Amino acid sequence: MALDPMCGVGTAYSVRCGILASATVASMASGAPEAALRSHYAARLLHTFRAHLEARRVLYASTRLGEDWRDEVGAAERGLSTLPPSGLAPARYRLSEFDLIAC
Repeated sequence: MALDPMCGVGTAYSVRCGILASATVASMASGAPEAALRSHYAARLLHTFRAHLEARRVLYASTRLGEDWRDEVGAAERGLSTLPPSGLAPARYRLSEFDLIAC
């Protein structure tokens, strides 16, 4: 993933994913089931990355700034095509402040 200052959502997604990663590791350290936590983290990370690529695709498709931006649309579309189908299973955990809580 690369910094995407034009889209404006990449930094926020990165911060939220960092918080989720920290909460996941802390939950594992406190004895919560590692496999379930890893699965939850991976699903949320893929969902977030898909949302970021979709936001980029929409933003860049609406620009009139030239060929470079069409290349960015193509890059986002190629990235989306490599991800598994969207659709999250019901969440097994939720963030409360900076902690993961089982649902």
